[in-house]
Amino acid sequence: MTATAMAREIAEQPEAVRRTLAAHLSRTDEIAALAAGRRVLFVSRPSRVAQGHPDRIRPLTDPIDPH
Repeated sequence: MTATAMAREIAEQPEAVRRTLAAHLSRTDEIAALAAGRRVLFVSRPSRVAQGHPDRIRPLTDPIDPH
């Protein structure tokens, strides 16, 4: 069985997150100071965005509901 490019990328995500966190863990104070007073909006690109009707305009992302 041959894995698709998407399947390989999904499988790589846990290790990529570990490397990113390890690289920046010592910089938490610096990062906190940079982020102070700012907000971050996380958005997703759900598969349903790709679905729908061709005659309707669809957003490229949907905000993630924090509740």
